[in-house]
Amino acid sequence: MSWILFALTAALIWSVVNIADKIIISRLTHEPVVPVILLNGIGIFVALGIVVVRGVPHFPIQIIGEIFLLGVFAVVPSYCYFTAAKGEEISRLVPLFQLSGLFTAVIAAFTLHEVFTARTYVSIVVMVVGALFISSKQLFAIKPTHSFWWMIGAAFTFALYGIILKHILQVSNFWDVFAAMRVATFLLSIPLGCWYSKPLRQLVVEHGARGVLIISVNEFFSMSGVFVHAIASSLGPITLVNAITGVQPLFVLVLSVFVTLIAPQLLKEEVDPKTIARKLIATALILGGARGIT
Repeated sequence: MSWILFALTAALIWSVVNIADKIIISRLTHEPVVPVILLNGIGIFVALGIVVVRGVPHFPIQIIGEIFLLGVFAVVPSYCYFTAAKGEEISRLVPLFQLSGLFTAVIAAFTLHEVFTARTYVSIVVMVVGALFISSKQLFAIKPTHSFWWMIGAAFTFALYGIILKHILQVSNFWDVFAAMRVATFLLSIPLGCWYSKPLRQLVVEHGARGVLIISVNEFFSMSGVFVHAIASSLGPITLVNAITGVQPLFVLVLSVFVTLIAPQLLKEEVDPKTIARKLIATALILGGARGIT
């Protein structure tokens, strides 16, 4: 049952990364594209490591374009997520990533003409209610914020990423595709780095090499979560592994409260009992709906 430990470890790693993301976008840089560029910049080293271990991957020519498209849809959700994190508590945002399962189901219904069961319809309603509930700070004033809509964009494009990845994996393996996708995102980071050189220089001027190092290390840990999740998936049933890593939003909530209480200068969220209870209920609705769809 070691796969359970690996699955929980992946969820914990990603939760710590989420907390660090909020601190980074609040304290080190206010430009969402900066951590995105650095994430995709260091991705080339991960790709090279995979190539050293496994050798140079070979793909059918017809999926080369799909791999580059996969890289695009790896970058866009990150940008949407960091943009959302600028203006909202991270514990309100992370659960919304679960909506990607909803979008995947809807896209499959339109493209593959799949018919929803009554359980799926109920799960969709439950997820939408949970999403609106967690994004609104007043019980009877449901008003989605700008950050909410950015997270909807993140969840939707992440769903497209998952669909493209699933199609590519029919003719190749995960590690080769992951390495190639990281090469694609690195290539995308080059023009982005040139276009947004000013906020990158500002990061170095204000925080020195330490600022770049902090963001890079955080993004490296984010990638390490992918590796740990892959190990869990190789050892246990993928459905159960995903169900266990689905506790990530709960980990984020606990960590956000903990950091707010011990280091409010780094992270400050609402931690009164009513708000925490509201977040817990909304998160449970979203996770429950996600399990019902998948």
